[in-house]
Amino acid sequence: MPEYTPRMGYPKPLGNENVSRANHNALVDKLDETVGNHQADKNNPHGVTAAQIGAVPMPGADGLLRLGQTVLADDVLPKSAVEKFLYVNTATGNDSTGDGTKAKPYKTIQRAVDVIPNIHMHAYTIACAPGNYPEEVFIKGLLGGNVKIKLDGTALPAKDFGSGFNVYSVLAEDCACYIQINDIDFYSSPTITRNSVIKFTRSMYGAVSNCRFDSDTKAGAKYSVFYDASKGSVYDSYFTGQYTCLRAQFGSQVVWSDSNSHGPTKSDYGLSVSSSIVHKVGALNLNATTLESTVSGGHIF
Repeated sequence: MPEYTPRMGYPKPLGNENVSRANHNALVDKLDETVGNHQADKNNPHGVTAAQIGAVPMPGADGLLRLGQTVLADDVLPKSAVEKFLYVNTATGNDSTGDGTKAKPYKTIQRAVDVIPNIHMHAYTIACAPGNYPEEVFIKGLLGGNVKIKLDGTALPAKDFGSGFNVYSVLAEDCACYIQINDIDFYSSPTITRNSVIKFTRSMYGAVSNCRFDSDTKAGAKYSVFYDASKGSVYDSYFTGQYTCLRAQFGSQVVWSDSNSHGPTKSDYGLSVSSSIVHKVGALNLNATTLESTVSGGHIF
């Protein structure tokens, strides 16, 4: 009597048994049928779970972006860009059960950032409810489209009021897209681990709008807004008692608007420029011990 394979039950003749050609061909036909049916089944024949293949939740398609997939979902490479909103609420949100909708927001800004596909052509807006977000947000390696972080609602002018939308810091690194940081009242700046409150490094374009920098950065010699080999603009924002309001280095190009304003507490440096160009639009509107500093071929126009 032959032995049988443990999983599929195919016969394995013993050494003292003769095997006919008909029996051999029948076994080959059975193998061909089994493998062929399996190959033709595109509906996850193995019953693999999302966790087993490292899939991550994301908007659109079937809700999953799988490792190693060769055909990208329309959400990743769409025919035309659309505006997409991801909602965050530090008080009522949940990073595990939330899906970024208004009804089921995320708890942290970082979670909303992390679900954005690295390659996309959409305009993502991360709309955040008022509250304290003790986060050092990290945006890494985005390509295409744009990303905006803002208050969910209409923020009052930063020069007059805090928005109630409070964050530790934001860092955008190696991003080939447009990134806009809006309406944030940065707080607890002495405790952040980074050398700057907002930093764009090796990124295509970063805009800072209607943000408030009134938490002391002098003790740790931290920059308020830092452009490192990046382009961007700063406007409608408020500074007071800062170490350096704007730092630009390594070939950065930045537009500084006269819509920015400064409070009564003098900052140490206004604009600090190294091997970069800063374009002033109108009056500087800063109150600093050293209003402008240029080194290593830096220019302020």
